[in-house]
Amino acid sequence: MQKSLRGAFLSGLVFPGLGQWALGFKVLACTFMVLTIAGVGIIFLEISKRISSIREQVLLEAERGVLDFARILELSIESSKVGDSLLENTGLILIAGCWGASALHAYLAGKKIEDAEEAE
Repeated sequence: MQKSLRGAFLSGLVFPGLGQWALGFKVLACTFMVLTIAGVGIIFLEISKRISSIREQVLLEAERGVLDFARILELSIESSKVGDSLLENTGLILIAGCWGASALHAYLAGKKIEDAEEAE
């Protein structure tokens, strides 16, 4: 398999930075990986905050005896909203940006390496 396609495949379909790693760009690979993991971590943090908040609401309403199916459904819909926070959006942008930039860089860097090898 050509280096450009292998690099793009690893970075685009497996995990951002793997293509750079395979092509020898270790520092850039680690940068893409860390930023992607940070984006995932931010999203998990925001989701866990939302779940904790809704869990508290459910417990309070259950203690008061006012929790019914309609309220559970309303809280479930509220908990499934994505992109409501700046941090969550930042995490999504980090992940998407790293994925796209990593795949593009791996393909172009692989092409450059292939061209240099052919010129020799």
